[in-house]
Amino acid sequence: MASEGAAHPEPAYSVRLASAYQGAGKNDEAIAVAEKVMKRPYESPQIKSVAQAVRAAAVVAKRGASGAPPAARLLRPRSK
Repeated sequence: MASEGAAHPEPAYSVRLASAYQGAGKNDEAIAVAEKVMKRPYESPQIKSVAQAVRAAAVVAKRGASGAPPAARLLRPRSK
């Protein structure tokens, strides 16, 4: 993926990639990408928070818990 090879990829791309992996059932990949984002010292707290939520959804889905929400729902803008 393009965002994986860049020295400092656009943070939102990495979070969306993790979310896409989680939504596709590739939970190990989702966890790995989300953890990379969370470990970056220069990321904003908001980006790290979303990455943490995506990681948590992937962990729950990996454990086979029923009703685990896809991480994509976490990224949808709230309606006013």
